[in-house]
Amino acid sequence: MLKETLINNIEIIKYIVFYLIILIAVILMYKFKKEWLEKIYKHRYWTAIIILAICVMFEISGSSIGMWKQYINNPEVSDGVILGESRGIRSDEWAVNTPMAFSQKFNDSEFPYFSTIIRGALTDVFIVYGQPTWNIVSIYRPFQLGYLFFGIAKGLSFFWCARFIFLFLVSFEMMMLITKKNRMLSFIGAMLITLAPIVSWWFAINGLVEMLIAGQLAVILLDKYMLTDSIKKRWIYLIGIAICAGTYLLTFYPSWQIPIIYVVLGLAIWVLIKNWKNCKMSKKDILPIAVVAICFILSMVYVFTKSLDTIKLVLNTVYPGSRLETGGGQINRFISYPATMFFGIKEAGVIPNVCEQATFFTLFPMGIILTGVVFFREKKKDKLLIILTILLCFFSIWCISGFPEILAKITMLSNSQAFRTFLVIGLIQILMLIRALSLMEKPISRKVAIPISILLTVWICIVNKAIYPEYLGILLISIMAIVLVTLFYLCFRYHTKWGKRLFAIGISLVMILCGGIINPIRTGNDVIYNQNIIKQIQQIEEQESGIWIFEGVSFPYMNLPIMAGAPTINSTNTYPDMEKWKKVDPEGKYEDVYNRYAHIRIDLTTEETSFELTTPDTFTVKLNINDTKTLDIKYVITSNDLTKFSTDTISFENLSQVDGYNIYKLIFA
Repeated sequence: MLKETLINNIEIIKYIVFYLIILIAVILMYKFKKEWLEKIYKHRYWTAIIILAICVMFEISGSSIGMWKQYINNPEVSDGVILGESRGIRSDEWAVNTPMAFSQKFNDSEFPYFSTIIRGALTDVFIVYGQPTWNIVSIYRPFQLGYLFFGIAKGLSFFWCARFIFLFLVSFEMMMLITKKNRMLSFIGAMLITLAPIVSWWFAINGLVEMLIAGQLAVILLDKYMLTDSIKKRWIYLIGIAICAGTYLLTFYPSWQIPIIYVVLGLAIWVLIKNWKNCKMSKKDILPIAVVAICFILSMVYVFTKSLDTIKLVLNTVYPGSRLETGGGQINRFISYPATMFFGIKEAGVIPNVCEQATFFTLFPMGIILTGVVFFREKKKDKLLIILTILLCFFSIWCISGFPEILAKITMLSNSQAFRTFLVIGLIQILMLIRALSLMEKPISRKVAIPISILLTVWICIVNKAIYPEYLGILLISIMAIVLVTLFYLCFRYHTKWGKRLFAIGISLVMILCGGIINPIRTGNDVIYNQNIIKQIQQIEEQESGIWIFEGVSFPYMNLPIMAGAPTINSTNTYPDMEKWKKVDPEGKYEDVYNRYAHIRIDLTTEETSFELTTPDTFTVKLNINDTKTLDIKYVITSNDLTKFSTDTISFENLSQVDGYNIYKLIFA
């Protein structure tokens, strides 16, 4: 126990030293190279393009696919990690989403709307998990386009780097809008959003980054649209808004889509109010609005018609299926945000896990306090702060006590669990904080700032210790206290000579700790395509294609073959293949087991085929060997000896032994 504590503390001390070095570097750069910052700001878009091009050229990404090295017994292959570490907890990225994206390359027709590899059957990959596809509606999935034009290694890089860079730029421009072009505050706000723990831990799946980009960008474009005289620009802005709307809609994750859209609409209402007197719109706008709206509607009709059967299947699954949430039970999450600073250093001890506990680093309750200062001390009835305050109260009630069922349905929050909805409370608090700081004209006095900062810090540290009694030791609590009291004080004293700079530096360092170290910096995908087993599967599949299963293993192994282009029945089923399973369960005895999103284990047996639910998203199929013919299975990968199952009607021919696994070809009499 003592040894483990010492090791953990040494790791934490290493990070402290690392951040001190960064702090010194930032201060020196700001003091002696201020002109650099001015040039970067002036040419920020070209700078972003150059950075993105370099990253894609060297195939840099934040994927955790290096985790596959732990599952494939080949020590000669590098995991490709340059800095940081692959995160096993992000299995829905490295073991599901990324393998599915890679598999698109190997379909008979590259990057199709309907894959024949995933599930070993025709599978809609556009509407669920949003994979890269050669289709006109991929315009609504702009960050997947890298796969189409650059290949899967550089496509993976484009997917990660473009989304990160765009999120920062769009968040910065959104903050510029609400702060009236205050660069320092806009930078702080962009850091608070882009490197937020919840954004970093969920970066590659469920469309959160796309929602934040599309939602904010739509508001920015609306503002520009209302104020420009140029017809050409109006067309561009309208098309941009339509693309944002499609991107947002097709993330297909209501748990976050619904609450975030409230904030987007709130910001849009504020823009309409702000610009109404100076609006340049006229009768000439009817044509472009009508044309863009019709094109958007037709494209959505196309998507939802093409994917209608998929949508019906998803909505009628046992899991996740349709929801009826009534909210409540999330009061602790208002205060638990400081602990998220340490999730990138120490994952163990967070219940249920770091991903589910991740939030925005909000500096609660500073956004609320400073909004009160703007309202009551400075007597400013700011419309945006009023809208954000109403939204904060609305969502706080939902997350703390919940709504009656009828109100939950009317507001559509019945489709969003309270612990998912809480994300939007963090976003609102950040917007309130940045807006309030931009409106304040003078700092809070030291006599008030110091005691309040100390009292808030003590209170929040005590509550966090109660929430994470085992996780937060003396060292982490001490660091938390120093960070909080410093940032609170700098918030109060922001409008002083050094307050702005020190607060920006402090937020930058904290957010790098919160989100900057979570995902690894890695290069290429050799950890997959230099593996012997992948090469062997590809070779067999190229010679004689067939349906595969990965037998006798649990998640994530069953998603390995699809990265080699092998159609695999028990790869993660994003929605159920009811027709297939009913071939071996004609009476529907086990329908509640397989009618779900699922990771599937298959164990071959001589007994009758049966299904067993393991977790809400995992089940095991004990498949009778004769039913392999029913399911048209041709190849089996396994670490087991299957020759014992050979009979007069079925035989298992061992084609290869590689990396501890046997590849069998099934031959039926």
